[in-house]
Amino acid sequence: MVNIIENKAKIEAAITDVDVDAGPQGYCQVKAKLQKSEEVEDFPNLAKADEGTIITVNLRPTQLTANNLEKGKQFSATVRKVF
Repeated sequence: MVNIIENKAKIEAAITDVDVDAGPQGYCQVKAKLQKSEEVEDFPNLAKADEGTIITVNLRPTQLTANNLEKGKQFSATVRKVF
């Protein structure tokens, strides 16, 4: 059995790819190069180990359009890491 660690991080990343047909039902996937992560109070920052790598973030399609997220753009968000 895998232990689950509740975690959160504030990230800054550069979008490298957007796939509107991937991810869990009702979501799409954004691949991005994680440039920076910061702690959220009272939560461990598990994203720190991934800085400088490409990460995958699941977003609702409405979040893509509302925030004008597309390949080549920068974005920041509060996320949690899942395994």
